[in-house]
Amino acid sequence: MSKPEMHQLNLEIRLHQLAFLIQMELWQEAYKAVEDINNLMNLSKKMPVPKTMANYYQKLAVVFQKVGNYLFHAAALFKLLQLSKEMKKNITQEELQKMACRVLVATLAISLPSARPEFDRFIETDESPLEKAQRLAIILGLTQPPTRASLLTDLLTWQF
Repeated sequence: MSKPEMHQLNLEIRLHQLAFLIQMELWQEAYKAVEDINNLMNLSKKMPVPKTMANYYQKLAVVFQKVGNYLFHAAALFKLLQLSKEMKKNITQEELQKMACRVLVATLAISLPSARPEFDRFIETDESPLEKAQRLAIILGLTQPPTRASLLTDLLTWQF
């Protein structure tokens, strides 16, 4: 794992594994694969290529949506939007607007008040809801768990 090429290849293999787990709807195993991917990224000395990160955020958004964790689904879509704007030099304004609309709709789908997420049924841990939220925030590369209000604020202040 000392060579960056091997590290990147291992990440891509894990992402393929995650894709198959999503396809088979094995959510507990998909979550474990997401944790493995996150650990691999943390061990790396350099960031994965943007295409890999975009693939990761897309799959993460699917997992969160399917298990009913709409807060982190919207946060994953927002991370994908930010990455797309930063890395794609030839992305059109229309594409950015479509992505932003998707994030907005996902954010507005977050229930008020936020009930205990359905995600808990699929992820069997002894952690409190706050600990779970912090762990999921780390998986998304966030310093603290997002909220519906913070996502709306970020989206409204985000520059196209």
